[in-house]
This record gives sequence, C-alpha cells and structure tokens, in this order.
Amino acid sequence: DGARQARATTSSGVNCMLAAGGRVWTGHSDGRFRIWSAALGKGVELFRVVAAHRTPVLGLAEDGAGSVWSCTRNGTVRQWSAPLLLLDRVLEPGVVTSAA
Repeated sequence: DGARQARATTSSGVNCMLAAGGRVWTGHSDGRFRIWSAALGKGVELFRVVAAHRTPVLGLAEDGAGSVWSCTRNGTVRQWSAPLLLLDRVLEPGVVTSAA
C-alpha cells in the first residue's frame, strides 16, 4: 500500500505516545521521552531525546497552548514548552503551587 514503517530500537520500553506539533513524542521506561519527526515522503527520524524524569514516563499530554506535559507514577508532572523543548514547570505530590 506504499505506507512507510519505521522501527526504533531502544533499551527502554515505550509506555506512552503523543502526536503534537507535527511530531510524535514517546515516553520511555528510562525516564526519557523521545521526539520523532515524521515528514511525508521522508519516513520517521529521531529528532531529540530528553532526560525528563528519574522514573519511567507514563503519560504525555498536549494542552493546546504550546506545552506538552509528562508524568510519572510517583506523581511528578512536568510542563515542557513544545517548540523550545524547555522545562517550564514541575509539579510534585504534596507541593501546593499558586498562579498568583
């Protein structure tokens, strides 16, 4: 059918996946997420690897305002600026934050 298939080999299992900003994000058991570019006609290529957490990345979500959020089993949630891949905010269990 002409569809291209990409295979990624990592030493860490994929726990979650998200399509955001024209890229595919995968969350891994090693605490990293990987960002893949998937250009039509060019296949899939690894764009960036980010050491996001100390424990496995279990979830990824896009908020529609330019951020991607990652989370782990211990309750840590991190906000990332999707275009710049910069860490914007860390939310940890038991810590109260205010938008004052």
